[in-house]
Amino acid sequence: HMADDINRAVGDLVSVITEPQSNGSPSFYQQIETTVAS
Repeated sequence: HMADDINRAVGDLVSVITEPQSNGSPSFYQQIETTVAS
């Protein structure tokens, strides 16, 4: 299941990176925190 979590996190990061940076930055850091917490 760890691999699935990583794959989902990577997919979310890719989506964030391709979105406008004004929206992307807060979501990016929140995703990192969520991934580390898991």
